[in-house]
Amino acid sequence: IIAVNPDIATSVLLKLKAECLLRKKIIGFWVWELPCPPKNWGSMNHLVHEIWTPSNFSKNALSQIFNKPIKVINHPVALIDPPKIDIDARQKIRAKHNIEKDAFVAFQSFAFSSSIERKNIIEAIRIFAEAFKNDQNARFIIRYAGEINFVKALENLIIECKKYDGK
Repeated sequence: IIAVNPDIATSVLLKLKAECLLRKKIIGFWVWELPCPPKNWGSMNHLVHEIWTPSNFSKNALSQIFNKPIKVINHPVALIDPPKIDIDARQKIRAKHNIEKDAFVAFQSFAFSSSIERKNIIEAIRIFAEAFKNDQNARFIIRYAGEINFVKALENLIIECKKYDGK
């Protein structure tokens, strides 16, 4: 089961030894939140036997570029309890980043390759800033990846963040 997007899946498969894939059923577990997926995803069509996706909406979108069976399969659910939260470790991380012990923290993670517009991070910043404009003890933390290929989008993100005084 390949659970990385098709644009990355090719490079993942190339890193595997051929014998790892021989006589194996290869399933892409992919999600797309808009009506039309990127056409370049179709390059994975000949590398998978079927596709799983968690919604009918995503199935309809993916069926536009894939001619493989597409099944709606719910996201997996953990059958064990999550690990206990290490409060001391959390406080150390907060201290390292100058985040007050009692601060409210919102977190957003995204990859620039998924499109800053599609992930709507600029709007998330604006909404957070509006919702917490009178709360000096609220923080919005953004973690991102893939900025090296999206320099202009990173610049726009930084400009937007600076509008809100580093909150």
